[in-house]
Amino acid sequence: MQNEQLRNLIIEDLKKSNEIIPEKYDGSYVIVPKAVEIFSTLSNNVLDYTDMNALWFLCIGTFSCGINIKKNILKIVIFLKVVKKN
Repeated sequence: MQNEQLRNLIIEDLKKSNEIIPEKYDGSYVIVPKAVEIFSTLSNNVLDYTDMNALWFLCIGTFSCGINIKKNILKIVIFLKVVKKN
């Protein structure tokens, strides 16, 4: 199967999929949008690679690190928001 055919097959499959219910999964579907919301309130000149690292880390599966570590990362992200705004 060529890349274009595979791409189209994946797109069609996604179109038919049901909406993801965040509570059924590891929390990434809840935590990541919250982190993005926090970052969106910051000026671009205060965002740096550490913010993107935090966002990436929140996206990886909880099975890799555990929910408590993800909660701590979110607390750090919120703390950074307060620090960077001041």
